Amino acid sequence: MPTLMVVVVAWLMLVIQGAVGGWFGEWLVPQLAISVVVYLGLERTMVAGGVALLLLLWPIEWLVGGVGGIYSLGLVVVFFLMQLFRGRVQGSWGLSRGIVAGLATLVQSLVMLLVLTLSESGERVMASIAWQMWTSCFATALATLVVGRVFGRLDRLMDPRRGRNVLEFRS
Repeated sequence: MPTLMVVVVAWLMLVIQGAVGGWFGEWLVPQLAISVVVYLGLERTMVAGGVALLLLLWPIEWLVGGVGGIYSLGLVVVFFLMQLFRGRVQGSWGLSRGIVAGLATLVQSLVMLLVLTLSESGERVMASIAWQMWTSCFATALATLVVGRVFGRLDRLMDPRRGRNVLEFRS
C-alpha cells in the first residue's frame, strides 16, 4: 500500500479515536496512534515508515489529547524501537505483536514521564499519564491486532502479490 494511503487511513482512524474518546472517556480508548506507529515500525522500511510517521506527527498532535510535542517524541522513540524488532517478531498480527504493542505503549508513556520529570512539569499531568498507561497498554495491545490486520488487508488489496506464498511459473 502506498505511503499516502497509509497516512489517509491512519488519519481516519485517529478521527474515529477522537470521537469514541469523547463518548466513552479517554482512559477506556486505545491509543491508535501507537498502533499505527507499531505497524509502520514492524512492516515498513526505515525510509517509508519514517516518511509516513513524519506526515502523521502533526495530525497526531492535533487529534490526540496528549502533551504537545512530548507525545510525538514518545512515538518517534517507539518507531525506532520497532525498527529494531522488525523481522524478529512473529509475522502475523497475533499475540506476540499485541504484546509488543502493549510494551510500546508503556515505553511511550515512560518517555513522556521522563521528559516531564526533567522539565519539572506539574504533578497532575504526570499522575494522569502514570494512571492511564496501564489501561491504555491493554487496550492498545488489543487494538493493534485489529489495526495491523486492517492495514495488512489493505496491503493485499493494493498489492495482491505482497505477503502471499503462491506457486508462480515463469517462462
